[in-house]
Amino acid sequence: MKFKNLIYLILILPILMGGSCQKRMFEFTANANLNKVFAVDESSTFNMVEIVTSDEIRNFLDDLPEDANVTDVKINTLSVRVAPQAGNTVSFLNLGGEIRDFESSEVIFSPAEYPVPLVGVDYAFIGLNSIIEAGISKLKRKIQKIIMENDFGNFELVLNGSPKVGGSRLVVDITVRISIQIEYQQCVEVWDYIDAGEECTL
Repeated sequence: MKFKNLIYLILILPILMGGSCQKRMFEFTANANLNKVFAVDESSTFNMVEIVTSDEIRNFLDDLPEDANVTDVKINTLSVRVAPQAGNTVSFLNLGGEIRDFESSEVIFSPAEYPVPLVGVDYAFIGLNSIIEAGISKLKRKIQKIIMENDFGNFELVLNGSPKVGGSRLVVDITVRISIQIEYQQCVEVWDYIDAGEECTL
């Protein structure tokens, strides 16, 4: 049986069985990742900026149902992935980051808190939640305003650092990943004898 025909059969089952439908409100979550890549090739201290636009954040809403009502936005994790590239001679990196907008600048993590060994070829994402609670709170406020309050202001992710041990040329790709959870309500049509969910008020 084709998938389309199966869906049609499910939709008309209440009619065939003499039942009727009602709309009930349910809670759902959707997860999305925002990645920003910093390509570093420096022999001393570096300071790099990547702009996060409101359009990038609001694009996540395109994956939600049209009638979804967003109730909350959370930051599940903020993590960093460091990948040494060809030509790198540095074995240890001091790395810091901050979030910046037209109102203020707030440190996410400082170089003293986040020394990174560059021994292998590549490193998996390393979570930073335990040391950057304030930075995550600001990220959450910014992303909440963009998604829930139609704030169209951009903000910046800033990375800074310097080689700590070994070599004179730092060549790495640093990916900052923001894992976002969007919570929303949606009215879904169910059989009238199903008591799950809440009365639909949307």
